Amino acid sequence: MTLDHLEPPVRGSAPAHARRAVTLAGDVAVLVALAWWATGLTWGTGGREPHVLSIGVALTAVAAVLVRPWRRLPRLVSLATLAPGVAGFLVCAFAPTGWAGADAAASWVYAGLVAAVAAAWARDERRRALLLCVAVLAPLGTFAEGWLAWWGGGNAAQPFVGTFYWHNQEAAFLLMGALCGLAIAVTAGSALRPLGWLAVALCGAGVFLTTSRGAMMALYGALTLLVVLGLARRAWRLSLAAAIAGAAAFVTATVLSGPPFFTHGGGALAGASARAQSGETLGANSGHRLDDWSQAVHVFLRWPLTGVGFHGFASGSALVDQGGKGSLTPFAHNGFLQLFVDGGVLLGAVALAALAVATLAIGRGLRPAFRTGSWTPVVLATAVLAGALHSAIDFDWSYPALLSGFGLLLVLAAPAVAAAPAASARWDRLVPALWAVVVVLAVIGAWHGGFPLSVQVTGAR
Repeated sequence: MTLDHLEPPVRGSAPAHARRAVTLAGDVAVLVALAWWATGLTWGTGGREPHVLSIGVALTAVAAVLVRPWRRLPRLVSLATLAPGVAGFLVCAFAPTGWAGADAAASWVYAGLVAAVAAAWARDERRRALLLCVAVLAPLGTFAEGWLAWWGGGNAAQPFVGTFYWHNQEAAFLLMGALCGLAIAVTAGSALRPLGWLAVALCGAGVFLTTSRGAMMALYGALTLLVVLGLARRAWRLSLAAAIAGAAAFVTATVLSGPPFFTHGGGALAGASARAQSGETLGANSGHRLDDWSQAVHVFLRWPLTGVGFHGFASGSALVDQGGKGSLTPFAHNGFLQLFVDGGVLLGAVALAALAVATLAIGRGLRPAFRTGSWTPVVLATAVLAGALHSAIDFDWSYPALLSGFGLLLVLAAPAVAAAPAASARWDRLVPALWAVVVVLAVIGAWHGGFPLSVQVTGAR
């Protein structure tokens, strides 16, 4: 199926065979870009190693040239995907940390570009199903890549860190895989249900093995919500599927943490229990987060317009701590607060406005889903909620793979975008020009990777 029948011919359109060739080239470019997101970028420390994000931006930009999302998407959606990246580089231009935060700004460009291309491309059932499979296969890939190293450690209580090399963010990615897998599993008539249940079992088990209590709560909170929704709507299949998913994740984690893989069975919660016994209790970690959130508010009040700049939280918090040491970590452990710490009102308001556009679209899609009993959009909306809740207690969005993955989730949870009305010639020139500027900046800014976690802020502005 091509997109030719979904929209009227545009001004100066080429013959049918030429349009088919462009459509095929666009399909290939999109699949290559998605394959890089699922492998090279994700396996490259979640996109923070040198070059991997730059390659991802470049590959997705090629797909954008062929798919032309600025012509296929409504203007509001097109702006919602473009604006956070533009705001990110404006932060680099005016905030204290300046160009040192270009890799983080590039992450916002990449996330918006991936979402724009995916929304413009996946507008029929086959392509949306393929996009959902990518959202499942990528977390499964990180689990497979990290499994041998974790198993070889010989300690089932050791946190599973996968390819993110930090357990909480690996858990956030596996959380997406488990819930997207459940979305496939409840899709009526889908031949891909075995893949869905495999992702539910392995990615759900991986959440336990990471020892991330926040991800466990997000996963089981989402599943509980689905059970309740199913009972309320008398959708027994949805409630049963969510209950089975919860059991499958726990049982698989128990099996993987015991014989024959490990000499002594540790159980699904062995790692979380070991962390608590070493002093990393839920209460202690919650206290640290409350301190970080308080510091984040103070930093924002000091630099309300542009924020302190990307990677400036630790140093900036020390400046406003009245002689104290400030935050002990480089992150606010809350993605929403981090927006205002890094970019003030400039980035925070723009990113939240873009999120609001996506949320409204998801909400509109849920009405017919409930009416017709199509539960896939409901599960995907729950996955978005779970991802947002986990990001509200950690620094998930500092990883390009997780930020762009959340963008893909928003696209999947929202209804397919209808054909946009013909744009003006000025719009057709302005939006691609803005994309070209931020793409070039992103490729250059992300080239050396995203590991400068703390940049020194030397004085007040």
